[in-house]
Amino acid sequence: MFTLTANNPVLKIISNKIEISFETDYKSYEVDALKEKFNSLNADKLTLKVSKFRKNRSLDANAYMWVLCDKLAEKLNIAKLEVYRQHIKDIGVFREVEIDEKSVDTLIHSWSLNGTGWIAEKLDYSNHDGFTIIALYYGSSVYNTKQMSRLIDGIVQDCKDQGIETLTPDELQQLKEAWK
Repeated sequence: MFTLTANNPVLKIISNKIEISFETDYKSYEVDALKEKFNSLNADKLTLKVSKFRKNRSLDANAYMWVLCDKLAEKLNIAKLEVYRQHIKDIGVFREVEIDEKSVDTLIHSWSLNGTGWIAEKLDYSNHDGFTIIALYYGSSVYNTKQMSRLIDGIVQDCKDQGIETLTPDELQQLKEAWK
């Protein structure tokens, strides 16, 4: 798979055929990689995935979140991952699904393979016989700016409650703005 950022996308419909074109900034290493990938496909048809451009999260903000999780874990004498996973649940970016009771363990295991913050837990039995309701929490790797900001704010607040020194509000804002 090859990913690039496209500017000025244009969609034309001509004689019941769709033509999509776009521009991308010239970076010789990307052009060479794109040419190589395109030529290696040797295909008459391609599958394209198009999505709205979003800036990646700031590694500084993400790294700072993990530093705070570590400090909080040390203070509370619990695992850093436990701190992180609890805050993932507190933020509440999840969806509920109703599945056959026989599939619960498989879904919980499969969902957790997406990453550290991907949590699945049984909520309740469904009104439908033989079915269970599961909460599927998304990990922070797919959070948007607003969700990531809430996650960091929650961890910062817990640190303050425990007397753990954190960045000033202005410094935190600068970190967050780096990935808006």
